[in-house]
Amino acid sequence: MTRRHLTKRYATRIVSVAACTLVLFGCRTVPPLPNIDSNRFQDDVAKAIGGAMAEAKANPSDTNKTVGACKVLHAHEQYHAAGQCYARAYALDSKRFDTLYCWGHALASDGAYAELAARLKRALAIRPDSLPARLKLAEVLTESGDTAAAVEQYKLILAMAPNEPRAHYGLGRALGGDDGAEELRQSLNLFPRYGAAQFALAAVYRRKGDEAKAQEILRDYESDRLLLPPLDDPDMTTVRSLNVSATGLIQRATAAAAEGHLIEAASLDQRAVAADPKLTRAYTDLISLYARLGRDSQAVEAYRKAIALDPSEADAYYNYGVFCFERGKTMDAQGAFERAVEVQPRHAEALNNLGAILEEKGKWEQAAVFYRRAIDANPAYPLAHFHLGRIYANRRKYALAIAEFERSLDPKTENTPAYMYALAATHERAGNRQRAVELLRDAKKEAAARRQEELAVSIDRDLATLERNP
Repeated sequence: MTRRHLTKRYATRIVSVAACTLVLFGCRTVPPLPNIDSNRFQDDVAKAIGGAMAEAKANPSDTNKTVGACKVLHAHEQYHAAGQCYARAYALDSKRFDTLYCWGHALASDGAYAELAARLKRALAIRPDSLPARLKLAEVLTESGDTAAAVEQYKLILAMAPNEPRAHYGLGRALGGDDGAEELRQSLNLFPRYGAAQFALAAVYRRKGDEAKAQEILRDYESDRLLLPPLDDPDMTTVRSLNVSATGLIQRATAAAAEGHLIEAASLDQRAVAADPKLTRAYTDLISLYARLGRDSQAVEAYRKAIALDPSEADAYYNYGVFCFERGKTMDAQGAFERAVEVQPRHAEALNNLGAILEEKGKWEQAAVFYRRAIDANPAYPLAHFHLGRIYANRRKYALAIAEFERSLDPKTENTPAYMYALAATHERAGNRQRAVELLRDAKKEAAARRQEELAVSIDRDLATLERNP
């Protein structure tokens, strides 16, 4: 054998080994990156996708760059392309949890349950204690009809996190029957505004022929239907944070505002309207954000732009009304709330605030009418029950006041200790001293738990007075 032949055969062996270092289950070629025409997207989106893809192509063996491109595609709902990209990232490094987990989410958009379950199981083999991955797997198993396996997964989750409302909801769906209904109730006990759980539990009562109970459960469904319990899911949070589309920016702004990051939220909404100047929702949210930041002229300008785009945007009038009320412009506030109710007659918050303005003017009867309308629009509205209860108490209609104050305690809010305090005071005025003492003790505990120290001191003082003078 000549030297030439030896060299050629050795070179072939080198190529073969190199190819096998880039494999997925055997000696298989690493999938290529998807071809993306980024020019078909909005400017900011095109720049984000084009930049991420260019980085990945310039560094073909860099798993981080590839995963980065995957997540940018995923964030902008390019699920098929993202799937191709995740396949390449997995071939480059099969031990990355985030690749498998996020790949599973991308596959979910196509209903590819078998593939999705396989990716999630591999992800869990890497990180068995991942609550988001296990929840997603259990959900997929339910959707694919494997309820027995789903039940097993949900029970594993609840062993790790007994107070996880998503797990109770999922277990309720998978179990069905009375056992399932009990899990759905537990889910709502933990997160009362869980829209999907409300719908599922109402369906249980409908099947039993109890339409009244079903309607009671669904009383807040329209406002709650898209709400989900919070879930600490850093990998998918990262994906969502990469969405620079106008809609994605608004979603991120809403989340930032909910966490108290007002400057960040305003900045994100500003970017959203820069990308799409016709986004009424962003201007509506900016009214509230600017008001809370003390940027009054910008709040007024956002209001004008919102109603110019959509004169029927009830929340724009409502947010402007709150802004005016907080600035002492009561007449302007009243006009804004009235306009909100004109375009949305069951706007509970606007109705309640109209009641508060009328009550401030001493028009108790008219105020009570608006509080009742607010409660009719949203029976589980603690503040409206509290306001109506206070009117009854001041008019010495103690039985009616007690009934309203009791309804103000469900669901619990940061104001619950104050509502309990008012209920206790009304019982004391009605001659029910022992009940007043019991409620004051409970109110004190609630205030202490929420670190409402000034309120706790006031409650304690009244409690001591009642206990000294039985």
